[in-house]
Amino acid sequence: MLTVREFGRFLRVLPRRIPGKVRSMLRAVSGKPPYGFPPDDFDQRTGLDTADRVKIHKLDSLNSNYVHAQGYAPVSPQVLISALEAVPVEVSKYTFVDLGCGKGRALFVASQFGIRRIIGVELSPSLVRVARDNVSRWHRPSDIQIICADASEYQWPRESLIVFLYNPFDSVILSRVLENLQASLRAGPRDVRVIYCSPSHRNCFDRQEWLQETAHVGPSVIYRAAL
Repeated sequence: MLTVREFGRFLRVLPRRIPGKVRSMLRAVSGKPPYGFPPDDFDQRTGLDTADRVKIHKLDSLNSNYVHAQGYAPVSPQVLISALEAVPVEVSKYTFVDLGCGKGRALFVASQFGIRRIIGVELSPSLVRVARDNVSRWHRPSDIQIICADASEYQWPRESLIVFLYNPFDSVILSRVLENLQASLRAGPRDVRVIYCSPSHRNCFDRQEWLQETAHVGPSVIYRAAL
């Protein structure tokens, strides 16, 4: 049952959800697979808490930009593994940044590639608490940092990056994220690869002449920054 606050959030996000619901129904009628991935045993194998989905109106947030978010859903480990394997660089030498990291599943999958510095950015304080608890239970030798912040205001590290997005927000926030990333690269040129999984707003990338598509692996599109 919804609380008064959750019901208020539900009413705020409802108008933005209707087009997506219509697209989902059309996909179902066409026989195409639905958004998201089937259940897996990642939590059972790792002892972490990443599997349960959380709808956006159930979450707290730092600001009103939550209306542009998609809620939390766990990425399939194999989907991210396949995407990272398709990036034609030694990923262990890069910093991995997951925007809209939720409970942190992608961070733990990335750490299995020997990536030493891993950053998750999440708007919801409650999801940040879960992610940080998961980090405390993770025993691989990785530097995993969870930042509670709005992705559209995130200050990018001045180092080579692999950026991961599992369709965390709509085109409003995504456009700002790409604008900020481009500005950061102009200020400090470096190699940046972007993995966009379940690319519902791929048109935002297609408009960026400084981003070149290098691969399409399953539900993920991989780009390289080329300023």
